[in-house]
Amino acid sequence: MPNDSCFLKDEYFQLFAYGSCMNHESLSKTLLTDAKAYFIGPALLAHHRLIFNYSSLNEPVCCANIRPDYGHRVEGALYRLPTRFLDIIDAREGVPLGRYKRQRVGVTTLTEGQDTTAFAYFGLVTLNDEAAPSIRYSDLLLQGLYDARVSSRYKLSLRQHLDSLPERLMNIS
Repeated sequence: MPNDSCFLKDEYFQLFAYGSCMNHESLSKTLLTDAKAYFIGPALLAHHRLIFNYSSLNEPVCCANIRPDYGHRVEGALYRLPTRFLDIIDAREGVPLGRYKRQRVGVTTLTEGQDTTAFAYFGLVTLNDEAAPSIRYSDLLLQGLYDARVSSRYKLSLRQHLDSLPERLMNIS
């Protein structure tokens, strides 16, 4: 990724996870090691909104995405990972396929209130409207909220949002 050499000046990078990567078990399967060992704590991405408009390749549903939206906030998991995992996470998120893009964002840790920079993934293959994720993905996400130790208020808000989403309409040939 262009201009990341300065950001990746040592052998670690920080990842702000807001979707299924908040789930320690799911991320551990991707990394082939215990993700909890790299978990820093809960973090906040200000002026962004969590939406479900990323068009899944595998199922007729949508997955989590973030978009800038002043006055809103996304809570998630902050990890400090060895740079050797960057290509693995890029592959999981579909970066080589042009599905998500990796971008630096400023986040604030929820426990210490410290500002830091991390990578987050923004969906590129999106729908105009939101649609519900699969039950499998919702379960990963909801467990991830607990793994990430996000606020109770955020957990409740996200559960209510998930319950309000319509099924994705699509033509299946």
